Amino acid sequence: MATHERHSLEPAYWQQLLATLLLSLAAVGSAFSAWQSSRWGGVQSVHFASASAARVEAIRAFSNASVQMSYDANTFVQLVLTALQGEEQLARMVGERFLRKEFRPFAEEWLALKPLKNPDAPPTPFELKSFSNAQYQEGLRLEQRAEQQTEEAKRANQNSDDFILSTVYFALGLFFGGLATKLRNQRLVTVLLVFGVLGSLLGLRQVLLLPFH
Repeated sequence: MATHERHSLEPAYWQQLLATLLLSLAAVGSAFSAWQSSRWGGVQSVHFASASAARVEAIRAFSNASVQMSYDANTFVQLVLTALQGEEQLARMVGERFLRKEFRPFAEEWLALKPLKNPDAPPTPFELKSFSNAQYQEGLRLEQRAEQQTEEAKRANQNSDDFILSTVYFALGLFFGGLATKLRNQRLVTVLLVFGVLGSLLGLRQVLLLPFH
């Protein structure tokens, strides 16, 4: 009877084996999750840096576009005023020498619509459907790129946080598995191992569902 009671107070072989496997899985899983979290943190930093650089370039492009369109507007007003004053030769010279090459086709398209006689013509070349400015379009492209990089950074940050969560699960496996090796009561050891296995399985499931980097 005493022998039976003594054996019931000592962990069974399968419990010791399970505790060893549990500790091994939790240790490896925790280390791998921490490594992946660190790598995704690096990816996040790279994407945020790219987003910041793209935004700076976008601001520069929009600023250049603003300067160009302001210049185009001023020179075009001078051209129109000169033409209205009857100085066609001077207006032609202004158009040839001072209108930017990018803007000149839009000015010619607008003038071809005979805006002084055609009520359907847009008030200025800037309101033509075909009008565009390369620097402004570049700014839009860079702004879109910055948004994409920001979204990538957010996804990387979420992956990093999710891997941290898996380390928490594995830490529970380590805690309960380690505690199980210190006790002698079989029933209590079994309960601790169940919690430990549950924590490790949650951690393993979390890891398998996440993208690796």
